[in-house]
Amino acid sequence: MLNIDYKRLLIKEVKQNLYDKIEGFKKMLTDIEEASEGEEKNSSGDKYETGIEMLKQEGEKISNQLLETKKMLEVMDRMGISNNEKIGFGSVVMTSDKTFFISVSLGKLLVNGQEVLCISGVAPIAHAIKGKIAGEKFNFNNAEVEILQVV
Repeated sequence: MLNIDYKRLLIKEVKQNLYDKIEGFKKMLTDIEEASEGEEKNSSGDKYETGIEMLKQEGEKISNQLLETKKMLEVMDRMGISNNEKIGFGSVVMTSDKTFFISVSLGKLLVNGQEVLCISGVAPIAHAIKGKIAGEKFNFNNAEVEILQVV
């Protein structure tokens, strides 16, 4: 069953996952920078230009992912631990089908042996359950789902 301590642990796990992603992106950017410096020293002509451009594009993609992950961490840092009866941002929702954490779009996490889907507040399922309380039912993907618990 869900409780406020589980919610605290879940928030901690999400933040740790985000910190790990940030560190991974930083390492990738360092690796790309080092590879780019190697290209400058070892190449010339069209091959050099192509290699540098590919590294630049990859670096920009990773920089964008790093920025998005930092924004997600900021969202988590502002999240409260309160226990609300109605489902909204920050709610942990156990349904007859799955357990959801309406927070940031992070996908599946395993916390204390329980699988939790971390979804953003704009996800379709989040819209379907927003404002509902434990005991209510809703339809999603042509299936009726019951809300068992909300923390």
